[in-house]
Amino acid sequence: MASEDEDFQFINYNPPPDPPCCEEVNGKITCDLTGYDPPTHFPSKICSKRNLQVLKLIIDDFEIPKEIGNLHKLEHLVLCQCDNDINLETRITKIPTTLRNLKNLKVLNLRNNPLYMFPSQLTELFNLEELHVSNCQLANLPDSFAKLQLLKTLDLSNNLFKDLPSCIMKLCNLCKLYVADGCLQNICGEIKNLVNLERLQLTSNELMSLPEGLFELVNLKKLYLNNNKLTSLHDKVGKLVNLEYLVLNQNKLTKIPETIGKLKELRYLNLHENMLSCLPESVTSLEQIETLLVDHNPLQVPPVHVCNQGIESVRNYFKAMKNTKNIHAKRLKVVVLGESMAGKTSLVNALMTGESTQIDEDDRTFGVVFYHWKPEPEVDELELMVVDCAGQKKYQMTHQLFLSE
Repeated sequence: MASEDEDFQFINYNPPPDPPCCEEVNGKITCDLTGYDPPTHFPSKICSKRNLQVLKLIIDDFEIPKEIGNLHKLEHLVLCQCDNDINLETRITKIPTTLRNLKNLKVLNLRNNPLYMFPSQLTELFNLEELHVSNCQLANLPDSFAKLQLLKTLDLSNNLFKDLPSCIMKLCNLCKLYVADGCLQNICGEIKNLVNLERLQLTSNELMSLPEGLFELVNLKKLYLNNNKLTSLHDKVGKLVNLEYLVLNQNKLTKIPETIGKLKELRYLNLHENMLSCLPESVTSLEQIETLLVDHNPLQVPPVHVCNQGIESVRNYFKAMKNTKNIHAKRLKVVVLGESMAGKTSLVNALMTGESTQIDEDDRTFGVVFYHWKPEPEVDELELMVVDCAGQKKYQMTHQLFLSE
């Protein structure tokens, strides 16, 4: 029994409200259950709401009833698996064939459902404008996929495609295409048929090269190619005249073509973590550029710290370089290395005097000795600084101080 002076804490507990079945949102009759705990079964009463236009539901490994096909007015359907603790090896989602009856459907999101094969009945949803099937274990698409001619947004990210399916190249109204976080190795040149494409995201794949057809997409505004295996960028990149974002970080690029200066609308250029030693002077022609990222490159022209100060600093650098002259310094450095008593000093003396000499053991080099030598002082201005390094082990750690790239 509690004592009289024992403290009690009163807690007002309000259980979470039951999710609303239907409500009007933005003029659409909507049932959105994504903000609640995932149900353990498909709510049966939903299928009786024949006027339902928007249905959003997180499914938790339960069967989708065929009665969902009776929701003929449905325009927006979300049937995603839970993001957490998905066991793709044991879960296989079956999409009922009756889904083909949802002829008014414009948006379909099946993210995280391990479909393995794209359901053929979905290719009969001819009014579909937006389709999300990321992380669905897809390796190919049926040829009938090309019948979805009104598609504007397609998300195929985090799947198993090695080649971009050819049926996609027939979707001429496509504006946004996402194929990120996969194992994509090839893109066919027919991608040029996607004439309305404005955003292409190919992040985190295994691309080593790009087809020329990609650079025919003149309406492209955002191109994400980061975290691939690209070693070069085609000269035709300059044809992407409407490009605003170009993301190329975490590749193996060694050179950027001069034609990049033709991208007059470019505002963001990410070259972070590549193998670039120089940037083309044409980057100074990027009139709209706001962000230029070049860290983690062996950049020498211009130096990284110059680029990090902004595009105006880069312009000033190239301008200053034009006003400078090359100075030919006829000076070279010769570093003589070898084991102790190997004859290094004797060799140096022979080079400088033209005579063979033998150095006594008592006269051997300790530490380091510098010599200035003009091989032919009357003919040439060439001057050599000869560095004679001692060969004893205790001095060998200092040798790297006199070596340069």
